[in-house]
Amino acid sequence: MPPSSSSSEVFVLEPYSADASFSTSSSHIEVSDPAPGPRPSPSPSFAPNTPTDNSNSFPDTIIDWEHIWEAADQSCLDPSPSLDTARPIVVCADDSGVSLPSPYNNLLQAAGVGLGFSSATQDDVLQDFGQRVRNLWNTMNKRDGTSQTITTIREDLHAVSKHIEEWMITYATGSASLQPSHQDIEKYKNIARALEQENLDLCSRMSSLERDLRDAKAVSEAWKAEARNVQNMQEMAVSAFERCNVLETENAQLKQAMHAFAEGSTNSTVKELRHIIGELTRELAQYKKRERALQVKENQLRAKENASIIEDMRKQTEDLKRRRSQRSVLSTLQVKNVF
Repeated sequence: MPPSSSSSEVFVLEPYSADASFSTSSSHIEVSDPAPGPRPSPSPSFAPNTPTDNSNSFPDTIIDWEHIWEAADQSCLDPSPSLDTARPIVVCADDSGVSLPSPYNNLLQAAGVGLGFSSATQDDVLQDFGQRVRNLWNTMNKRDGTSQTITTIREDLHAVSKHIEEWMITYATGSASLQPSHQDIEKYKNIARALEQENLDLCSRMSSLERDLRDAKAVSEAWKAEARNVQNMQEMAVSAFERCNVLETENAQLKQAMHAFAEGSTNSTVKELRHIIGELTRELAQYKKRERALQVKENQLRAKENASIIEDMRKQTEDLKRRRSQRSVLSTLQVKNVF
């Protein structure tokens, strides 16, 4: 059943490995904005797996999708310089007399399907649809990895979904003179499935481009960070180089001063030595003067200390003599008392 243009479109992308230039992965994309253009009336639901008694229902059809993708990829291998000058739409007619645009004529012939009636309006719709799908294929093959390409792919996907829905609505609501037969309904069902599968493949390729864009942005941010680190290292290297230049300049000045001192005259050297000797002599005289003053002070302090010590010793001697005399008197009295 084709996606409705009046509601959120959900594309479920299954793994696909027919084209080696695109990565195979399972992903899911939700497009919440509706397709541009007028909103068509709700289309009837087609249940591929539920047969009914209605003669207009689409029965199940087994399609060789591998053969279809080989034909589609083969039709898109030719390089094109631009979207306008690329392969022109070649209108081919199948065995039923209905015109189909190339490269989808080859794709539908590979699936073994065809249309059952011819109409000028339907040919215009098919040509416009083929032009959009061809432009979308060329855009997908360019793989420029830009956000503008992804926006263009998303718009073309909306347009393709809208064309699929309008096409099926036209087939379902056509006049009695244009009602297809049971065999033609099967062919239309095959065409619708092929277009839906093509829509899924385009969604998968758009998802691959979005992943490539995210990877490119991540790589770009990493390179920007590396560039900032390199810039900081360059600034540090420049500052270190400038400091080295300053130190080299100072070293050169010191060397010049040393050479000038070594090559100086004898008179200047003698004068400097005399000046140094005079300063040392004055310092020595001051040192001796200070030493004599310190010796005088030391002698005075020693004299005071010696006098105090001698006085203390005299006092202690007198005390001892007095105690001895008292002891002798007491011993004499004791002896007298005994006798």
